[in-house]
Amino acid sequence: MWRFAFVGLLVLPLAGCKTGGDSDGVIGAYQRTETVRYNKRDYTVSFIYSDSSKSYDVKVRRQGQPMDAGAADRNNATQVAASTVSYYACPAGYRAKPIGSAQFASAQWSVNARCAKT
Repeated sequence: MWRFAFVGLLVLPLAGCKTGGDSDGVIGAYQRTETVRYNKRDYTVSFIYSDSSKSYDVKVRRQGQPMDAGAADRNNATQVAASTVSYYACPAGYRAKPIGSAQFASAQWSVNARCAKT
């Protein structure tokens, strides 16, 4: 009998917890920097969650050789940004989707991404 009362005391506080809805798609509203290897090159990816836009602001730099404003680097930066945010910040069943177009400045690409249900 005491075991059931003890289990009830443990479960009761959890019953009041709110579970995330389908549109939340965020597990970590934090800042993070990671080194990622993509197409045999290393990239430094930094991202932070923006509560106002409900998306991640992602900065992508290539190590060793500066990125340029060309389409190849834009596509690589977009892929690296989406993949990194999907892996580190999106919950299971969600993938990061780029929002708008990537912006280039100071040898790095800026991409906005939002976790979306797949």
